[in-house]
Amino acid sequence: RTGFASALLLTLLGVPWDAVMDDYLRTNELWTGHIGRYPELDIDTRAAIVEARTPYLEAAFEVVRADFGGPEPFAERALGLDAAARERIRADLLEG
Repeated sequence: RTGFASALLLTLLGVPWDAVMDDYLRTNELWTGHIGRYPELDIDTRAAIVEARTPYLEAAFEVVRADFGGPEPFAERALGLDAAARERIRADLLEG
């Protein structure tokens, strides 16, 4: 999902985990109107689908650590972003 991709990018850029999580959870401020998109589902199921929850992102990054050894090896092996590509991304996105 988009939240994971954004969190991964921020992590690769060196953003502290607390700030990454805060950014991920901001989704909940912006998506509150979407809970009504699935009227056939009970409210708890709808909330689980549309809400960003801390355990979701923590679980995703735990898989990244367990299966790949961390975000950098994941980016390289799963996404094809070697160290040079990651450095170009950093140079393009960070100031100074």
